[in-house]
Amino acid sequence: MKVYENFFEKFPSVETLAGAEVSEIEGVIRRLGFQRQRARQFKEMALKLSEKHGGGIPSNKEELLELSGIGDYVANAVLCFAFNEDVPIVDMNVRRVVGRFFGWKKYKDKKIAEMLRTLIPTGRAKEFNWAVIDFSGLICSRKPKCKICFLSDLCSYYQALTLDQL
Repeated sequence: MKVYENFFEKFPSVETLAGAEVSEIEGVIRRLGFQRQRARQFKEMALKLSEKHGGGIPSNKEELLELSGIGDYVANAVLCFAFNEDVPIVDMNVRRVVGRFFGWKKYKDKKIAEMLRTLIPTGRAKEFNWAVIDFSGLICSRKPKCKICFLSDLCSYYQALTLDQL
């Protein structure tokens, strides 16, 4: 059985997670690694969600960032996928794609997010983010597949390659 299936079977609600012992949470998530740190964060997060948000998930970034273990990436993912907000999700895979395609390698995540925000079609952030994430895994991976990429003619990385690099 997968970790997340075990996790949600054992802790079907924020309240059951908040009431669990840290050691119990550790046992369920051990296969993920860093179980002590993550278990404490899950417990702290569940307590805060129970006490401050009635067991629900906040729908604004500031409140999400107050939760233990939540940074910009997860906060934006929650806003995009759970609340349909037009926000970009920037992780190492997205950085790789935009760094290669646009030449944005020198930019930090906040600047990349700011620039990506202008590219997201209104109301289509879920599709946009999934597309970039999927593209990073299938085509623009660590070892890019430039020869089969339908965007290679527009890509700054591809344009800089020499024939012997292909």
